[in-house]
Amino acid sequence: MKKSWIISLLTSFVLIGGVLLSPAASANAANAATSTYSDQSYEEFKEYTTQLFALETYEAKAFTALESIDTQVTSTNRKSMYLKLTNTVIPNYTKLVSKAKQIKPTNPKIKKIHDIFYQGKLHSARGVPPVPKGSIQEQSELHVTKTG
Repeated sequence: MKKSWIISLLTSFVLIGGVLLSPAASANAANAATSTYSDQSYEEFKEYTTQLFALETYEAKAFTALESIDTQVTSTNRKSMYLKLTNTVIPNYTKLVSKAKQIKPTNPKIKKIHDIFYQGKLHSARGVPPVPKGSIQEQSELHVTKTG
């Protein structure tokens, strides 16, 4: 029992001993690894997210108005539904898409993310879900023919 305890203690010391004996070197290594990752990339990402959060107000206004609309159109609510859609939902979502288009990230990875974000918002504004690339060609190859 005592031997296993001593072996365990020695193993623990060997594994973490380097950190305990030279904490300053370990801390400097951690700082160097973090800073070499790219402070510039972090700042670009931070700037990008700030620009995205500025768009949140347009989306929030559009969704708040959309949530207040009943799900069924009746003779009593059709005019209010139309007015909310044309005066609040569509203009705010259009502003969201146009402002999102104006965001031009310089980092290629952030640009790739933003392109996906923008395409998603554009499709949402159009009311059309994104379609996978292969399915468009397959659908265009289907032809309806009249017989007889």
